[in-house]
Amino acid sequence: MRIKSLVVALFIFFIVACSDNEEADTQVVEEENECVFYLYCDGIYEYTDARYDGEWRWGQENGFGSLEWGTGDKYHGYFKDGLYEGDGTLTLNNGTKYAGKFHQNLRHGRFRVTSVSGEEEVRFYIRDVLVEKFCADLGMTQDTSEYHSCIFNAAIEAETS
Repeated sequence: MRIKSLVVALFIFFIVACSDNEEADTQVVEEENECVFYLYCDGIYEYTDARYDGEWRWGQENGFGSLEWGTGDKYHGYFKDGLYEGDGTLTLNNGTKYAGKFHQNLRHGRFRVTSVSGEEEVRFYIRDVLVEKFCADLGMTQDTSEYHSCIFNAAIEAETS
């Protein structure tokens, strides 16, 4: 019984101490790859095929940061539990940029897409699938009212979810 009480007391102390003041627990590190050792950190981590520079929580990317892959692809924005989450910009190695909201590493919602030549257009994605493709995959044919209704409703769904 005493051991159980001690474990519960330590657990409560740990929760209170770690959640009390996030800023006090934040570490800014100069050495690469040290962030994984802190509850809260702002620093750089070198993977074998990528480099992350930004906020860490609980040993993984959480908060604002930048991730650059060895392929040249770059993401600059928000992370949650190591995944792209929220507002961000994904720049592919060919120069195409996707700026919008991400959900669990997937484009989801309205995106401003900028081509290599600088042309911009707005596209809607549902779980990384272009809305037009999403509706076509459901068996709808272009230039039908059903297809246009699907695109309209899918775009609203992507914006609100």
